Amino acid sequence: MSTSVKPIKISNVNYEQLTISELKATNPSNPSYKRCFVNYKNGTSTQFNVKLMNVKFPFGINYSEEYKTYKGSVVISENEYNSFIKIEEKLKELALPLVHKELKSTTFTMDKYEESILKPPREDSKYQDFLFPLKFGKDANSDTFYTKIYNQEGQLINMTTENYLEVLPKGCVINVVLSASFYKLAKKFGVTWKPLAVYIVSLPVKTDSFDLNSDSEEDDTIVENVVKSDNDSEEEIQNEHVEETKQDDTDSDDDIIAKISKMQPKKKTTKKMN
Repeated sequence: MSTSVKPIKISNVNYEQLTISELKATNPSNPSYKRCFVNYKNGTSTQFNVKLMNVKFPFGINYSEEYKTYKGSVVISENEYNSFIKIEEKLKELALPLVHKELKSTTFTMDKYEESILKPPREDSKYQDFLFPLKFGKDANSDTFYTKIYNQEGQLINMTTENYLEVLPKGCVINVVLSASFYKLAKKFGVTWKPLAVYIVSLPVKTDSFDLNSDSEEDDTIVENVVKSDNDSEEEIQNEHVEETKQDDTDSDDDIIAKISKMQPKKKTTKKMN
């Protein structure tokens, strides 16, 4: 059994220390969905979790009534983007023998994996930031979020359809802890990322003035492009990921959150401007 430790900063990951488990069915209601858990060998085998520090939600989040999930994107650096892609490539390489075993064929090659959810900026877009899409949902047959959200005082927040725009508003800055897993859905294979914890570092400063450009048409177009899935399969995959049951051969998510709770930011005081 692996143990969970303090998450690793994405830029400090040693790709050669990544290992994966066997593909296992995790959702009895959908046996076609399987996944591998990712471990990190750093002296001892530990569950692989990474952290992003002081990343910004430039557009806030949206709620999908169909899939009962919240989704939004944070801005990451180009170096962080490249690190995520390298991790995914390494996991796909490690999983290839498992895919061949699952399909009972060796004709499946690396180029047949599902594309990463991470996308570089489009060349024809004025918006050139690298974005990491996040999705927040609930465990199967439960009203409990698999993502723990903490406010600036380190208190756990209950996010609902009524308050999510206030909990993670446009322009807030957060720390986020992610776990990676390799999935199989029917005959499709790829890597997915699950946000385990979000720590709110700062909220946007509210002003009495009204900015006529705050909800510009250009921003609406960017948001639409960010939250829109590239294809139906990705949306289906994420929905199945939300509904999957908790792993039975690793520490629970609550155990992970307990061990990384030291990451929560300290309360900051803000001086009021006259």
